[in-house]
Amino acid sequence: MPAVVLMCGLSGCFFGGGKPSCNKPQEYQVSESIEALQVPDGLDQPDRSAALIIPEASPGAKAREADDPCLDSPPDYFGR
Repeated sequence: MPAVVLMCGLSGCFFGGGKPSCNKPQEYQVSESIEALQVPDGLDQPDRSAALIIPEASPGAKAREADDPCLDSPPDYFGR
């Protein structure tokens, strides 16, 4: 009996879930800008010039396809 329970539990890890989709709408895509930081008198405005630098794509970069795996997913162990 314990073996049956163990096998049922392990089969959920193997058969469940599938590949996560990275192409579904993400939470950050609906975010909105907020009001600029209000600095009190007597304090300096923080330097935000290097806060977020998005590099240019390389000239030969290939666009990701809808069925491509997530970038943070490991490769398939069994090489299917």
